[in-house]
Amino acid sequence: MSNKSLHELQLKNVKTGTLAEIGQQADLAVVVGGDGNMLGAARTLARYDIKVIGINRGNLGFLTDLDPDNAQQQLADVLEGHYISEKRFLLEAQVCQQDCQKRISTAINEVVLHPGKVAHMIEFEVYIDEIFAFSQRSDGLIISTPTGSTAYSLSAGGPILTPSLDAITLVPMFPHTLSARPLVINSSKHDPSTFFASP
Repeated sequence: MSNKSLHELQLKNVKTGTLAEIGQQADLAVVVGGDGNMLGAARTLARYDIKVIGINRGNLGFLTDLDPDNAQQQLADVLEGHYISEKRFLLEAQVCQQDCQKRISTAINEVVLHPGKVAHMIEFEVYIDEIFAFSQRSDGLIISTPTGSTAYSLSAGGPILTPSLDAITLVPMFPHTLSARPLVINSSKHDPSTFFASP
C-alpha cells in the first residue's frame, strides 16, 4: 500500500511503499480513488508491466471499474481470474528547448502543445513519420490517446475512440482557419515517436 493511501485510510500494521516499490514487487495494483488517482498511479506503474484496477471513490469513474459497495466480491472475482484485461498505451513527449535540454514525460490521456498563456495563438508545423503533414495557427494542439479521447480532447471537439484502438488523435484548439478538423492517426502504422510539432 502506498504511504499516501495508508494515511488517508488511517490503517495500522500495513506494509507501505512508494508506487515504484509496489511496481517492483506486485502483480496487481488496486487503486482506490477517482480517475485522477488511477491516471497518476498507472503512469508510474506502467513501466513495471503490472495490472492495475481501480475502486471508484471519485465522481465519474471512467477508469475505475470496481464499485465501492461490491468491491470486496468483485476483487475476489478478479483474483480468481474472472476479468477482461484491456491494454492502454502511453504517449511520450519530449520537449527540446533552445539550449537543447530535453524534458521527457509520459501521458495516458493526452499531451497538449500550448503556449502557456491564455488566449495567445501560436504557429506550428506537424510532421508524421518525419513527413510534413500541415501547419497551423491556433491556441494549441491536443495529441490524445484512445483513453484520453473522452477527456480534454472530447471537450475540444475530438472524436471518441474505443480504448482498444491503436490510434492517436490530433485535435486543434481554436484554429484560425475554416478547414481544420481533428485527425486520427493509426499508431500501429505510424511511429508515434517520430510525430512532432514544432512551434
